Amino acid sequence: MNTSKHSSINNIVPFASSDNSNVSLLPNVVVSSFESIRRIEELQTFVEEVMVKRVDYGMVDGFSKLTLLKPGAEKLCDVFGFSKTVEVINRIEKWKAGIFAYEVKMTLTRKDNGVIEAEGLGSCNSVFVNLKLALTILW
Repeated sequence: MNTSKHSSINNIVPFASSDNSNVSLLPNVVVSSFESIRRIEELQTFVEEVMVKRVDYGMVDGFSKLTLLKPGAEKLCDVFGFSKTVEVINRIEKWKAGIFAYEVKMTLTRKDNGVIEAEGLGSCNSVFVNLKLALTILW
């Protein structure tokens, strides 16, 4: 962003300049409040009628709130029309030592137009599980 056109007071850059008072850099609301409420209610109905507790969502050790589980995430992807792609970014497999580590990237793409909606990274390894067990035994 070119800040030379804006007067800067206390390192604060205004969202719109006086030159272009009709132009704002803030995003516009694209859905009305009524439509937002309707969509949330529709999602809540879906969760109540279709999602299964302890299968699609449930408690995970170490957390006090309900968590979305993989089967539930897949149901939501299907109902919202997302295609899922998983790519292994990094892989360590030391079979003799029993050490395994994986880093994966998940991409959600809209089925209707092919636009990528979201990407996320995740990782897991066998060392952390063994370390957690060892620390539990030591304490």
